[in-house]
Amino acid sequence: MSQEYLHCIREMGMTINDIIETNIYAIKSAFVDDETRKAMLSDFENKLEKQ
Repeated sequence: MSQEYLHCIREMGMTINDIIETNIYAIKSAFVDDETRKAMLSDFENKLEKQ
């Protein structure tokens, strides 16, 4: 997946914040129940904080 992110940055002009925002939108739009969605979002945000 990191190669895809590098492509988005280098070739498409996206920023790291664009990619983070896109991932948050993807989680919020995922076809999962609310409990799973909340867990996924929490996990993603926790990983961002550790960066």
